[in-house]
Amino acid sequence: MPATRFGPYELLSPSSLAGFVFPAHIDRYLSTLVGSEPTPLDRHVCGKIDLFFFSVEGCVEFHVGSGSHDLEPPPLVRNVYLQSRAPVLVAGQGGERPIDASLGDARPLGGAGELPEVPVDSVPVLQLHAPPVVSGASTFTAPLAVPPNKTPDEFIDVGGGRQVKYTITSIAISPPVAGAGPIPATWRPGQGSGPQGSETRIDLALMSRVPTPGEHALERSHDLDLQVEQRWGGLCTPIARPVCVLFSCCGQAIGPSGSGWTLAGRAQPDAPGTRRTTPPPTAMRVDEPVRAAGLGFLDILSRGAGGPYRDPALVLGRDPVELDKPGGKQGGKKGQLPAGACTRALQLPLARQRRLDNPIELDWQLENLLQETGDDRWITFRTGAGNARVFMAVDARLTRAGGLRVRQLDATGQILVEEELEDIPTLPISGITGLPADWLDPNGPWAADVLPVAQFLAEAQFAALKKILFTVKNQGERLQLAIPAQFKDYDVPARAIVGVIEVCPQSEKIRWQSETAVADGELKTLIGYLGGGARVPLLANDTVYTLTVDYDAVARDKDGNLTDYAGRSQAFQFRTDDRPPARLDAHVYGSTPQQGEKFHFYEDPVKLVFDDEAIVRLYAQYGKQLRFVVRGADGVPLPSAEVVDLDAVAAEFGAPYREALLVLMRNYPDRFNCVGGSFSVGRHASWTSPVPLLPCMHYTFDIELDPPYPVPPGDEQKPVVPLFRRSFTTSRFASLAALIEATRGRRILHRALAAPLGFTGAGEVVLPVRSIEEALTRAGEQALPAGSDTGFTIYWVFRPALSKWVPHAILIDAAEPLWRLRDEPALEQAPNQPDPACKRLVPATRQALRLAQFGGAQIARFVRSPAGTRTVAVFADSFVPAAGGTTIEIVAEVLPSALYDIAADTRTLLQLTLQPVAPWEEQP
Repeated sequence: MPATRFGPYELLSPSSLAGFVFPAHIDRYLSTLVGSEPTPLDRHVCGKIDLFFFSVEGCVEFHVGSGSHDLEPPPLVRNVYLQSRAPVLVAGQGGERPIDASLGDARPLGGAGELPEVPVDSVPVLQLHAPPVVSGASTFTAPLAVPPNKTPDEFIDVGGGRQVKYTITSIAISPPVAGAGPIPATWRPGQGSGPQGSETRIDLALMSRVPTPGEHALERSHDLDLQVEQRWGGLCTPIARPVCVLFSCCGQAIGPSGSGWTLAGRAQPDAPGTRRTTPPPTAMRVDEPVRAAGLGFLDILSRGAGGPYRDPALVLGRDPVELDKPGGKQGGKKGQLPAGACTRALQLPLARQRRLDNPIELDWQLENLLQETGDDRWITFRTGAGNARVFMAVDARLTRAGGLRVRQLDATGQILVEEELEDIPTLPISGITGLPADWLDPNGPWAADVLPVAQFLAEAQFAALKKILFTVKNQGERLQLAIPAQFKDYDVPARAIVGVIEVCPQSEKIRWQSETAVADGELKTLIGYLGGGARVPLLANDTVYTLTVDYDAVARDKDGNLTDYAGRSQAFQFRTDDRPPARLDAHVYGSTPQQGEKFHFYEDPVKLVFDDEAIVRLYAQYGKQLRFVVRGADGVPLPSAEVVDLDAVAAEFGAPYREALLVLMRNYPDRFNCVGGSFSVGRHASWTSPVPLLPCMHYTFDIELDPPYPVPPGDEQKPVVPLFRRSFTTSRFASLAALIEATRGRRILHRALAAPLGFTGAGEVVLPVRSIEEALTRAGEQALPAGSDTGFTIYWVFRPALSKWVPHAILIDAAEPLWRLRDEPALEQAPNQPDPACKRLVPATRQALRLAQFGGAQIARFVRSPAGTRTVAVFADSFVPAAGGTTIEIVAEVLPSALYDIAADTRTLLQLTLQPVAPWEEQP
């Protein structure tokens, strides 16, 4: 073949195309490149054929190459990062590590750069290009659940019409992670990812049960609620079962197409209360034989000459009845087809010959072209694999031996299975008799499509045709019906007309199985997250770890061709540090006594509450213990104690993500009926000091590292900073009971005031000491010294309207506060946030001890000083003692605290009976 070499390619000469006469400017149309490089090429070529009586000119398309590139799939693992495990709950509590953030990326094995150095409780996170197949994978963790964004066929798009499927064969870590029990691994899909989403990337968190990268870092907000709802809201909703789709030519234009048809099917409705991620395939392409470009004239020429020709496939039917509609358009209600639009059926191509008295003898070149084009009388339905039920009208000759061919084709059109219609069980149909009941169900989705077709094929014009129904279990991607070439009775051509096809796609079954597997995996993930399980082992300190992922990949091009890329492996390395955190503040949720407490009852416990129980194990992994050391102002040595054997404490607040999930479950219990058990927002861990305390003593307690690290040379004079420190002073009383007991027998004074005190408000009112003293002085009381002991004074005022003295207030002075606070975090609205749901947990104080009236409501308010040592209990203006006297009881209440395991306690501070007259007035 004459050719011109051009680099790695060859330019074909026009003379190589014998039989064609090309114009001089062919180089503008023909550039076929043939070389060693995989370069696909599409070109438009035009030419002319000279015949005896006329010439024919036309153009054809040239296609060189498959259009696909043999490019390797992207690596499965995009990156491995080490996530910080900092279970910080309170805003501003962050320590040396970022919260839930990356501590650095692991280095690919053999790569350049320093190894990242991370704490032993870090979480290795595999960032994957796509959700892989994990069944049968060997991992150092517990068996992996199905990825939540898995696609039904496990392939994902990678561009250029290519798809890839990854299968993990092994995940290993070296050296092995020591620890009892299975090591968890949890999928973390990206926001909005899923089978229908463009985001197919997914993370796999190793040595973690947390299904999100921002468990603690995310703020409570409406956006967080939506994120949780998106992933978990439909967890227990059953997966929709596989459905079938019915296709007809409803709405198709009558006549031939020339390029095939796209049929719109109707799917069976899903059962109420079910869900799916992908809709059923309701569009089906129908292919027909199409002459090559420029050769469509052959049938026209042959017909005109009286030779054999082929009638193309065409849609039969009656024109629809127009329905009145505003604007003059056809149709009824919105989305409704015109009446008669479903009176349609699809006829296969026919072999015909026009009878002429004087037929024209065709040129031998034309005869050759006709023979080369073949006798193609078929239509192909791109049904996909699955069962197909076909309702059609067919010539009786095609039902016998050598008749209609039923072929199962692969995606490229290659025949997988070929059967004769005679060999397939068929059911005779008369009118609508014999059609499936679900096709005719007036309450079903298909009757409106099937009935017009059945009635149409029952008309007299099709009386000579047999109406049949048969089922094909299609193993391929396409179903082809073909009339063999030997049926060339041109006078009575063999007709085959397809009315309706019901397809039960294999893809629907695969979809149901896939979504069910995903749902099962998500259920296990949620239960594992909320229910916990065995402790997650920690990494060893000062160790280089190698994380290896082995996998296979399969690439699929747009034509369905598969290429295996087996035995792939990626490895990453990182190092753990050799020292634990230098401070404990970020891990301490609360303590009692609080910092700077001045009157801690010396028999009350000293407690530390940690964010969770992992803190002791964290330090132990570095070979260290936490030691409690307390020092008194008297310098007398006190025993120390190891911080160990922590007690579990139910948490009031937890990680925002966990809280949002539990709120969703509590608000919609019916949507989570597949989740058994009850769950809490989390648990803290508390430790109680066993060291006894003395009264009226200033103490400092430290948490220190045991054994300590050696002091570096030159740092001997630098102060040693403990891991954690609190300072406080003990009360002179052992307990609240002892303080109350000390008030027994105290004298109660009665004094007259010239005017009411003028305090306003209700409940507890906090005022500066000076404001309280000024109010007393204005009302006629003399200047009072600071209370050095507990005492009570009853103030009376004269009510002109009653012409008598009535009790007005009770002054309670105490040597130690009767109002006390304790440290307990609380929720607050996040500042400068328009979202009312945006809240954060902040350090706060809560009432620990307070005064209250017991068994009555005569006291309108308690006005107290900030220190809590002076209190004025003010009676309601309407209060007048009863004729026989009114008993008033004021109690000291210890408010309970689940955090510190403090029980509620109530002790009577004052109980007296007030008479209707003042003590200095004569009794009647």
